[in-house]
Amino acid sequence: MRELDLLLGPFAEMHVPHMTEPELKAYDELLNEQELDLLSWITNQEPVPDDKNHELIQMIRKFHK
Repeated sequence: MRELDLLLGPFAEMHVPHMTEPELKAYDELLNEQELDLLSWITNQEPVPDDKNHELIQMIRKFHK
């Protein structure tokens, strides 16, 4: 999905090289979510489920402000 690529590509270029192993694992798990769900969480159109990594999603949101 192009919109998600535009959101995650620049974030990944800046942050992934500096992530710890647990952060990389969390990012990988996030990327395995359904694209429409992930896009709606990042753009704040839908609430993030309790079992998802809220901190990482907040980092992505903050990056795009």
